[in-house]
Amino acid sequence: MDGIVLRMASTIELVIQDCQLPAADLYGSDLSGSTIVDSDLSGADISNAQLSGAKLHGTDLADVVGGGAALRDVQIDAGQVVPVALLVFEGLGISITERPTI
Repeated sequence: MDGIVLRMASTIELVIQDCQLPAADLYGSDLSGSTIVDSDLSGADISNAQLSGAKLHGTDLADVVGGGAALRDVQIDAGQVVPVALLVFEGLGISITERPTI
């Protein structure tokens, strides 16, 4: 697969493995409980998506749109902690800056 449009879709037990899906359109979709592993979702639009319980182990989530809120209650692996944390920080408006000189 190269890209995918699941805008506003509702799925039951969707499984995606080892797929290149950069800039996928998942806006408003219900992918709760889905398994998307070892895939590329970089730049995907997950705004307003329901991903609760989704297993996203090994999946590239760089630069996803709407990431912070949509990633609530997903499962990731240890190697994804920093990239996902940065998405959550962005969604919450947390900036990482240089320490001020006093």
